[in-house]
Amino acid sequence: MALAGDFILKRRNNAIVIAIVALTAITIGCREFTPPNDIIVEIEPILSQWPTVMSIAEIANVAVVLKGPDGLPISGMSVDWTTQGTILTVSQILVPETASENAVLTASLAAHEPGSTLVGVSFEQPGFAPTTFSKLVVVEAGNWPNLLAVTDSMVVGLQLTNNLLDGSEAGVVDVDWQPIDPSILKVSTPTGLDRYEALVTAHQRGLGGVTITTTGPAPRLITERFTIRISVDALMISEEPDFAWPDSMTTGETVTVGVAIANDPRGNLGVEWQTGNAATVEVVPLPDNRAQITAVASGSVELIARIEKAGFEPTEYRSSVRVLQGWRLVEVGGNHSCAISFERKTFCWGAAYSGQLGFGGVEPTSVPVPVATLLTFDRLGLGGAHSCGIIRRGARLYCWGQGAFGQLGDERPEDFSDYSDVEVPNLPVDVQRVRSVSGGYSFTVAVDTSETLWGWGENFSFQLGQDTDGFFSSKPLGVPAFFSDDSAGVADAGLAHACVLMLSGRLACWGDNSAFQLGADTACTHNVGGQFGFGCAPIRLGDNWRFKQISAGAYHTCAVTTTEDLYCWGANSHGQLGAPASATCLLVVEVPCSSQPVFVGSGFQVVSAGSTFTCALSDGVPHCWGMIVESANFELPGPFNPSLWSNPSPTVVGTNNKFETLSAGYGHFCGITSNPAGAIWCWGRQASGELGDGSLVRTDSTFVTFQDLPRRIAEPESRN
Repeated sequence: MALAGDFILKRRNNAIVIAIVALTAITIGCREFTPPNDIIVEIEPILSQWPTVMSIAEIANVAVVLKGPDGLPISGMSVDWTTQGTILTVSQILVPETASENAVLTASLAAHEPGSTLVGVSFEQPGFAPTTFSKLVVVEAGNWPNLLAVTDSMVVGLQLTNNLLDGSEAGVVDVDWQPIDPSILKVSTPTGLDRYEALVTAHQRGLGGVTITTTGPAPRLITERFTIRISVDALMISEEPDFAWPDSMTTGETVTVGVAIANDPRGNLGVEWQTGNAATVEVVPLPDNRAQITAVASGSVELIARIEKAGFEPTEYRSSVRVLQGWRLVEVGGNHSCAISFERKTFCWGAAYSGQLGFGGVEPTSVPVPVATLLTFDRLGLGGAHSCGIIRRGARLYCWGQGAFGQLGDERPEDFSDYSDVEVPNLPVDVQRVRSVSGGYSFTVAVDTSETLWGWGENFSFQLGQDTDGFFSSKPLGVPAFFSDDSAGVADAGLAHACVLMLSGRLACWGDNSAFQLGADTACTHNVGGQFGFGCAPIRLGDNWRFKQISAGAYHTCAVTTTEDLYCWGANSHGQLGAPASATCLLVVEVPCSSQPVFVGSGFQVVSAGSTFTCALSDGVPHCWGMIVESANFELPGPFNPSLWSNPSPTVVGTNNKFETLSAGYGHFCGITSNPAGAIWCWGRQASGELGDGSLVRTDSTFVTFQDLPRRIAEPESRN
């Protein structure tokens, strides 16, 4: 019969010690016993020594006790220990002959890989009924990674649980650490680590690992060998979502950027920040793999987040940033223009007779001058002689300039030559936030953030979409709904009519229809303040149309469909519709008009309608048609004379630059280029400096054509 033994657990100096006693005969308690056949023996685990969860490279000693029918321990017996698969291995611990008070049978469990398995104990001897015991043990990764990045280091360790050794130097477990492939993963035991710890360092990509061999001291000569696989991959650097890298910045702007490093879960690899041109962008490192970048001067620069460690190939993340010193938005009014710089300062130029430039004077200026306000505007809407802006934070609306017809919305019907942050005060409290604004000749329309349309100012031609007590209203009025199942997206105001583009892409227009600019051949009259007037309530352009952009001119309207087809309708006195029109207008029969949308062409993304001309962008290339007239008289032009046509069909404007936006006024238009980024160019009539090129009037020609060279606007003043 195989040698077995008892372990007597005693406490010596507050430590558990095991006395081992060997028996040469089967004993129950202290008496000799000869077993009969089929005696039932119970396997009882010592639960305090059985782990339910282990970690990779953990060795745990477990024990059971055999008990006979009378409940007394049986010694001198042996059991078989088993496990399933390769998750755990089990080895019985053999002990020498010593005295015994208990029949404790001990084994060693070694955890090799994550998973769960049953540890089984079985007893089967002649004369005894076979019996078994099993317990589920889960193995977790613990402090062992399954993935490291190149250059990454990590301390791993061997864990001993329920160790039966007495802790003396003569009784410790010997550990040998060996890498499976030293070129992929190296293993060392530098000074400062615990006895059962090692340092693993990843050197190159591949499947590596560590082999651990443990040997117990005599007399427990138990050898365990662990083979733990670790994949080594390259570091992966990407933008940190909450601190994304900008594509463009403006001079003086400061942002915080960051990177996320995959395969570096402990974050022990720092980032070195570099820039190809410190004169363009300054970089200041911050904790947590972040940096603060400040745009110093215009230009393009490459930012680099670099991880570099001696002896290893560096890993980088690169991103290009454009630093812009120019313009982000331009809007054109009657004889003036305003623009917002990349630094979000607002400038205006051109005619100033009603204070529409907002700088505190009434003299025209031929160069951009800053609007006298500390407010930061995000959007602009310009009318005949007034201007409006939506502030960036809070989306509140402010207007300045001519207010004789209430177009400023503040119930003071006089001109303002001094800008004084005139907020539109009469919008209902629950709709103070405005999303878009557009100025007509002497009225204003806006859409609030609840997608409701508002109008105020002159109403002689029903520009406000409803009757009023007089020919104007300085109080914003809600324009009646056109589609019960739709909401307002954006509105655009012309000379005396306006249109709204619904969120669905449907379109409705109202106001003056003397040239069919509403898209219908209807002659409308209405009663305003007890007096007779011309103009129509909102008219819906067929429900089958779907548009993405709309522009209302003086007497014509143009729109781009969702498939980038361009249509225009209304007056065609100078070819501003871009195609022939056979009908005649309602009030001036000599002028050709069209009440139906006229197809101009395909492949257009942006359109802007002026007085007697139209301009549009096709893949960034500006095209214009019609004619820019020198007269400032905005009456319906006529009679029709084809010899006056400058360009009856779309013609490429004389510039090699590509544009992002266009905005047309009554006699000039401006656009912002995409390359070079942020430059404003203007064409057309110049009588009050509206081209912004430093001269108040044109001196090179008395007749304006679209082939004239455009004028570039000066760069905006810096905040500094």
